[in-house]
Amino acid sequence: MRRIPLTIAVALIATVLTPFGAFAGWRYAEWGATPEEVVENSEGKAELLAEPKETAKGLIIAVKSRTLLSDIPCDVVFQFTPDTRQLVGISLMLRKSNQGGDLYVFLEDQYGQPNPDDVTVKLLEDGESHIVHWRDPELGNQVTYFGVGDLFGVDFAPLDGTVPDR
Repeated sequence: MRRIPLTIAVALIATVLTPFGAFAGWRYAEWGATPEEVVENSEGKAELLAEPKETAKGLIIAVKSRTLLSDIPCDVVFQFTPDTRQLVGISLMLRKSNQGGDLYVFLEDQYGQPNPDDVTVKLLEDGESHIVHWRDPELGNQVTYFGVGDLFGVDFAPLDGTVPDR
């Protein structure tokens, strides 16, 4: 089967914009890879969780890492399907909640102004929630920024929701 590398536009742009290639630490991931393959390809930057965790969507978080997104420190988790153990999502969570605005500006610089239909703002009991989607057809990624209260991050997933054949 053919391997299709997971290439995230932000990673490529960040590599150009920052002298040390902030994303070089996790571009090794490929959609459809197993947890062991992600760790092996990371050259020591990612590690298997001793006890994988299930997400609300039924996916399995089995690998974690840390990285910088344009000088913004993030925790990274890799999400896999429970049955086939294929990589289907990557989430970056900001380590400092006061940088949520910086993350949004960075993503908007990379992907442009979002379509108004792709922006959701809700008033919650403890603040607002913001969800913004960008589609990156060139690299085949769905990019989702989220901010809920003081929790901010960005999710990457295959654009059409399916994992390519490997």
